[in-house]
Amino acid sequence: HSPSSWLSVEAALDPLDADAAYQAGLLASLRDLGANVSVLWAVQKTVTLPITKFARFRTADGSAKGTNFGTIRTEATLSLHLRHPTEWQVSQRQAIVDLDNIRESDARKADGRVDAVVELSGLWYEGRVSVSGKREPAAGLQMELLPQHRNTSVTETRVMQNLGYFALAARPGAYSLALKAGPSSDTFRLRNAYVGLASWTPKNVKHSVSLRKGKRSSDVFLKTFGKKRGISEGQTGDSDLPTVHIFSVASGHAYERLVGVMLTSVRKHTDCQVHVWMLDQFLSPSFKNVQIPALSKSLNFEYHFVSYKWPSWLMEEGGEQIGIRGDKQRLIWAYKILFLDVLFPLHVDRI
Repeated sequence: HSPSSWLSVEAALDPLDADAAYQAGLLASLRDLGANVSVLWAVQKTVTLPITKFARFRTADGSAKGTNFGTIRTEATLSLHLRHPTEWQVSQRQAIVDLDNIRESDARKADGRVDAVVELSGLWYEGRVSVSGKREPAAGLQMELLPQHRNTSVTETRVMQNLGYFALAARPGAYSLALKAGPSSDTFRLRNAYVGLASWTPKNVKHSVSLRKGKRSSDVFLKTFGKKRGISEGQTGDSDLPTVHIFSVASGHAYERLVGVMLTSVRKHTDCQVHVWMLDQFLSPSFKNVQIPALSKSLNFEYHFVSYKWPSWLMEEGGEQIGIRGDKQRLIWAYKILFLDVLFPLHVDRI
């Protein structure tokens, strides 16, 4: 202990608790920064053997070093799950093995190592939008994020009915938040439109919109969340056939192979143009960079990757109750239930 230390920390940790590894990593980082750290091991749980959860903590210190788990001896099949600030948009960039099904035999085939590179591709700007003077969410409001001094939209979204929540992903920079031309801009005016993404953890913000004279807030909801046509009117190429939009979620090489089987079946049963939308953050690099481009060429369909941010208040307050915290597969499938209305570009009428 240094008497001149800038901080003294005393902590009681249960080494068998699921969060102990993360807490210990944070304490080690504080120690490396010169803090006096004392740890009392307080075992409160009985251990279940074999141990199947291993964790490491890594701070953003500016170096290029990764996180090393060292030697793990287990017969269990492991899955890599990242716990990062919820404001980060993160996806897999490089990985040879299936990160959802990591086995000891995979390491032996790769000279004793399993390597993975993840990418921070953007930051989430999230918040709530309410109708000024009414204390009600601006449900169905369509918004877009525009770079300063440019009119080209970076990303767009629709405001949810639940608390008026919205989320937009973009790289750090200066932007303007604008209402989408059409029912949204015809019904509302937006205040406080400047957006500055200058922090690694952007704050949750609140916006308000005011009604234009003679308009009702329900007008937007009925027009943007109302009855949809059976298929999109969008067309590609010279064909007169409409476009069928398909959404698929997959995680792990086995599920990704099933996506290929499903798309082959779709192509056999329709002559329409096909556009496939897939959840980006759980797909493997080999699927995104090799398999889906090859499938797109051979089966003649278009594809795009989409993502959305879980509301911070939902994960913190209800994550345990609805079984999504710590369960990767439940988290993935829940996207199809909770966010189907806001995952896709606004021009897509039906999935």
